[in-house]
Amino acid sequence: MTFQPNESHFMNSVLQQSTDEVKNNFVPDFGICIECSEERLNPTSNYMFVMRYYENGDLYSYIDETQGMLCWRDIVNMIWEISAGIEFLHDNGFIHGNLHGGNLLIENEPDIINTYITDLGLSGPANKRNSKEIYGVLPYTDPEILKGNPPTKSSDVYSFGIIMWTLSAGIRPLCNRAHDLRLATEISLGNWVSAICDDPDSSDLSDQFDIAEEKKFSDLEKNEFLQQQIHYQANYKSRLMYFPEIIDFTKRFVKKKV
Repeated sequence: MTFQPNESHFMNSVLQQSTDEVKNNFVPDFGICIECSEERLNPTSNYMFVMRYYENGDLYSYIDETQGMLCWRDIVNMIWEISAGIEFLHDNGFIHGNLHGGNLLIENEPDIINTYITDLGLSGPANKRNSKEIYGVLPYTDPEILKGNPPTKSSDVYSFGIIMWTLSAGIRPLCNRAHDLRLATEISLGNWVSAICDDPDSSDLSDQFDIAEEKKFSDLEKNEFLQQQIHYQANYKSRLMYFPEIIDFTKRFVKKKV
């Protein structure tokens, strides 16, 4: 993992990955390298973490590998581990700022699936963020960020909510849409809501999980479970989340409302 951060963000990342408590929920690092020029004399501004290799890859790779067929017990365990990592960051006054499936690495062991949060290079103090330099994946980005507001702890919680949706649905969010200005506008207006379970039955939650899981695996056996095709303009790599059109519209709307 290579960074070109300012010193404070880089040091935050180092510190957050150095404690024993954090290593339970974050990817441990084996060391830090500084890239040098061709002459090997002058260090560049590129820093690199040397990290453990995870065969199962990130959450997207794991969903593709399992065809979205995740057991509810595994889903709950993964959600628990991710939430514990986010809680640690927030309790220590930090936000991640770029949570999405590509920043969650999976380790599938015989008895349990471990989930680790990575890419802390963009994390930093919760009260010092530049709203014009926010990177992320559009479906996981808080609508308030798209409107020009700086990321907050609530932004991490929003991203975590979309991660839970991803795990429950077994597909990438909004994978059938182009990740463009139009979609960003819809998200900023709160016009996209996808129901995962519309069962009105008020039975015990665990019973609903069992019923849903039974149907999911039954559909797989009958070859009725179809993976959704990913739109060629759907982008799940981090990129600049800066849409001046949305920001200008929001400012005009607020001004008119006042």
